[in-house]
Amino acid sequence: MKKLYLIGLVVIIILAGAFIIQSIYFEEDIPSKDWLVDNCDCIERNNFRCLNGFELDAENRLCRGDGSVTNVILGCSKYNCTGEVYEVK
Repeated sequence: MKKLYLIGLVVIIILAGAFIIQSIYFEEDIPSKDWLVDNCDCIERNNFRCLNGFELDAENRLCRGDGSVTNVILGCSKYNCTGEVYEVK
């Protein structure tokens, strides 16, 4: 029975080590938003944004601030970079 526990412990340690190595060395390389804007095509506009001084009211799709209301700005949410698609939050 002790051998079974020992084998299980070794397997868990190996899997944990593999996960840590993967997270350190194999992170997905996502370009910066500025680079995407300059070098790629916007293919979807689903990010609601507001001008400075306004707060987003996402439920009503409006920007509110200082007693005034304006429309939201639709920012790009997906970029196509020569076949590679990147999603931006």
